[in-house]
Amino acid sequence: MCSSITQHDIDGAINKIKYLFDKFENNNYIKSKLVNHINTHIEGMLDNLNATQQEREMKKSCLNEVKQAFINLFMSENMYYYIPSSESFVLYDLNNYHICNEDEIQYNILTSISKQKALIPFKQQLKNSIIKQIKSRVLYSSTPDTSTIQNVLDLIYPLCFPTKYDAKYFLTILGDNILKKNDSLIHFIKPSCKQFFNILNQSLFTYLASNTASSSFKSKYQDHTYSSCRIIRTSNTIKTIDNYQSIFKTNALNLICVACHYSDRYKSSDNFIRSICNDQSVVNHVLYISNNTPDTICDLFMSKYIEPVNNSELDNTACISWKNMMFLWKLFIKQQSIPNILFASHLKSLLIQKSGDNYDEEKDVFINMTSQYLPIVSLFTKFWNEQITFNENEYELEIDEFTTLFRKWVNNTCKSPISEKLILDLIKHFYNDSVIEDDKYIINAKCKSWDKIDDIDTALSNIKIQYKTESRTIPISISELYDYYCKLSQNNQYIVSKRYFDKYINDSLHEFIDNYTISPNWWI
Repeated sequence: MCSSITQHDIDGAINKIKYLFDKFENNNYIKSKLVNHINTHIEGMLDNLNATQQEREMKKSCLNEVKQAFINLFMSENMYYYIPSSESFVLYDLNNYHICNEDEIQYNILTSISKQKALIPFKQQLKNSIIKQIKSRVLYSSTPDTSTIQNVLDLIYPLCFPTKYDAKYFLTILGDNILKKNDSLIHFIKPSCKQFFNILNQSLFTYLASNTASSSFKSKYQDHTYSSCRIIRTSNTIKTIDNYQSIFKTNALNLICVACHYSDRYKSSDNFIRSICNDQSVVNHVLYISNNTPDTICDLFMSKYIEPVNNSELDNTACISWKNMMFLWKLFIKQQSIPNILFASHLKSLLIQKSGDNYDEEKDVFINMTSQYLPIVSLFTKFWNEQITFNENEYELEIDEFTTLFRKWVNNTCKSPISEKLILDLIKHFYNDSVIEDDKYIINAKCKSWDKIDDIDTALSNIKIQYKTESRTIPISISELYDYYCKLSQNNQYIVSKRYFDKYINDSLHEFIDNYTISPNWWI
């Protein structure tokens, strides 16, 4: 490439010609040659050089156009993207995004170049240019096809989120976090959803090499400013899904791209919820905390769960202990599907303030008030104290069994609905030293009104007698034995679960068991 010619250069050339004429001032032969060369040869030579240069520039321009056309065509036909944080290449096939390695891309480029002979001499240059362009095409800028967006929505709605608006809101939050738009908002999730979000975070980390995608999700309130708090609604089924790992492994890149697309399309998750979402129930729930204050939330709690008692008409024994009040508060936040946004000390001071003289500090009770939910609490604690015992030789009492036994014990004296969820909440609040496995089994617990082991032993005795009478010599599986037990217990009020039965049989008949089968030696 020639450097630019300045006026100084031109003046120098003119002075050089003058110098040559001066140098050969006395030699007419040389001067005539110089004049002839300037007047005849230089112009023609320069014309030839100019024509050659223009031809070369035209060829170069045409070649560059061919090169650029090839690059543009390749980039439009092959939707490659790049993730800078993990230095990963991604290919989009208009349905799904896939990780691909650089060698595959280079092979594709060189194979495409080989089909155009004119470009073969420039294959390395073209390959490097295309790789550079791909690296500037960041994955987050990709616009997913409608089919990809719909597939992602179908993946999480209604399985994980109750409405399509909830699903879109979640994806927009995810996009905001990935694109680092959000630096202040907190999005609360239910503690029961932590597994879902942990696995999601692990899956996204594989591609993003960063935890930013889940940075705003919290399961516990920690004195955050109410105005920055948002609540994410999830489906009840979200905590029971077993195949999150495979779901996210296959669809993580699709989730990332659709999330970033929604974040760009709706500007931000807060703009989506305030300006785009047409389901007011979703909007109200998301903004529940930010639209309220500790005072208004406490007022709502009192209006829904506490009933004042007119002291002039009723006796003054109506009261709610602080422990019972805390249980009512837990019921309230669960019913509202909100995190525990008031610490116990703050809630107590608000309740005392709003109750006026109706708080007895010495007894730590709120007087002249009651709750429709308290009779069941009283019945529950009475049932627990009278009927439930703990013994290390006992395996477990299932929550659904407890609920059935409790319902029978109250014998329609309680008007409040008795659900397994309520029983679980009552146990966790009033008897939190109990060991509960998977929210289903109270370990080592036994109810006096049902001796499970005695029921099983009675059935086993009858089975042994029958097998002896029949002279049976064929082994019996534990599953078959359980089926027989169930038939013999049809007239009983309760039947133990297969899990409990298996545990007891494996412990009590272990010397007769081989490969889940009981030897005839047991009854012979």
